[in-house]
Amino acid sequence: MSQLEAAAEGTREAKAAAQNLRSAATVKLLLVPQAPSHLIAEPVMI
Repeated sequence: MSQLEAAAEGTREAKAAAQNLRSAATVKLLLVPQAPSHLIAEPVMI
Protein backbone atom coordinates (compact mmCIF):
# COMPACT_ATOMS: atom_id res chain seq x y z
CA MET A 1 0.00 0.00 0.00
CA SER A 2 1.39 3.39 -0.96
CA GLN A 3 1.54 6.28 1.48
CA LEU A 4 -1.27 7.99 -0.41
CA GLU A 5 -3.49 4.93 -0.11
CA ALA A 6 -2.68 4.66 3.59
CA ALA A 7 -3.56 8.33 4.11
CA ALA A 8 -6.86 7.91 2.24
CA GLU A 9 -7.67 4.86 4.36
CA GLY A 10 -6.89 6.79 7.56
CA THR A 11 -9.12 9.67 6.44
CA ARG A 12 -11.99 7.30 5.74
CA GLU A 13 -11.61 5.71 9.19
CA ALA A 14 -11.44 9.12 10.87
CA LYS A 15 -14.61 10.24 9.07
CA ALA A 16 -16.42 7.06 10.12
CA ALA A 17 -15.30 7.57 13.73
CA ALA A 18 -16.49 11.19 13.69
CA GLN A 19 -19.84 10.04 12.29
CA ASN A 20 -20.18 7.48 15.10
CA LEU A 21 -19.37 10.12 17.73
CA ARG A 22 -21.94 12.47 16.24
CA SER A 23 -24.69 9.83 16.30
CA ALA A 24 -23.79 8.88 19.88
CA ALA A 25 -23.99 12.55 20.90
CA THR A 26 -27.35 12.89 19.15
CA VAL A 27 -28.71 9.85 21.01
CA LYS A 28 -27.57 11.36 24.33
CA LEU A 29 -29.26 14.68 23.53
CA LEU A 30 -32.48 12.86 22.72
CA LEU A 31 -32.39 10.84 25.95
CA VAL A 32 -31.57 13.67 28.36
CA PRO A 33 -34.92 15.58 28.20
CA GLN A 34 -36.76 12.33 28.97
CA ALA A 35 -35.03 11.91 32.34
CA PRO A 36 -37.47 12.26 35.28
CA SER A 37 -37.51 15.88 36.43
CA HIS A 38 -36.82 14.96 40.09
CA LEU A 39 -33.47 13.48 39.01
CA ILE A 40 -32.57 16.79 37.37
CA ALA A 41 -33.87 18.93 40.27
CA GLU A 42 -32.21 16.91 43.04
CA PRO A 43 -28.62 18.19 42.57
CA VAL A 44 -29.97 21.76 42.71
CA MET A 45 -31.62 21.19 46.11
CA ILE A 46 -28.47 19.69 47.68
